[in-house]
Amino acid sequence: MKILFNKKISLKLKLISAMLFLFFILIINYFFNLKSHFNTFINPVYIFLNKSYFIFNNMIENQNINNNLKKQNKYLFNQLLKNKYEILQLKQLKYDNTELRKLLILPIINKNNIQKIFAEKLPIYFNFDTDEILINKGSINNVHLGQLVINDRGLVGQVISTNESTSRVRLICSTQSFISVQSTNTHIKFAIKGNGCKYSLMSEILPKNININKGDILVISALYDNLLQGYPVAIVTTSSNKNFKNIRLNYVNVSPLFTISELKYLLLISSQKNNQN
Repeated sequence: MKILFNKKISLKLKLISAMLFLFFILIINYFFNLKSHFNTFINPVYIFLNKSYFIFNNMIENQNINNNLKKQNKYLFNQLLKNKYEILQLKQLKYDNTELRKLLILPIINKNNIQKIFAEKLPIYFNFDTDEILINKGSINNVHLGQLVINDRGLVGQVISTNESTSRVRLICSTQSFISVQSTNTHIKFAIKGNGCKYSLMSEILPKNININKGDILVISALYDNLLQGYPVAIVTTSSNKNFKNIRLNYVNVSPLFTISELKYLLLISSQKNNQN
């Protein structure tokens, strides 16, 4: 028995068996149409496999599309930031050109007896003294103490300290500023004093009958060899006589013609004689 079961099947017997099996299948298919039954059985499997492949293929395509869209969005976002930055730069250049042009067309630029130095206000993020500003010119640019500082609107202040590359300017609204001014409407001369840049400047005590009205422009009447005589200084904001009406006295409040936060380009003025000395 052991020898019988261990005996190998011959190739001839295998071929005959295969042919008989195929013949048997053909006979059954002839009578029972196995193809249709086979298709009925295999179609759901085919549909399932095809649908799974379709879903998987769509997932891959959607992932690729999503990755491409992310790359495009990142590129477009970077381009948008770049364009916005360039637009801001152009706007800044346009603003700077406009402000510099205002200084260049000032009549004082054409005078030959004065020294003129263009400067720019430097930002001070921790400014403990709001009555002063810092500019980007110093002794290396021939800046010296006492130089008057103006912009296109009016008198700004005076240089009070300087080093090699920067200088400090005391504004006219400082409590240490005293300026002799004249009203353009009535030609009345008087002095104004700074009251701190958070407050209005105040005039000296004036007689009550002096005619100075709100909105009058005050100009320099006499200051440092009259370099800037007639140059605007401030505008009258209010006049008050409540505290002095019994003694027929009065004073006026005035405001500078510039705004500290808007200061940028400035012009330093001094006499060439004083500079040579």
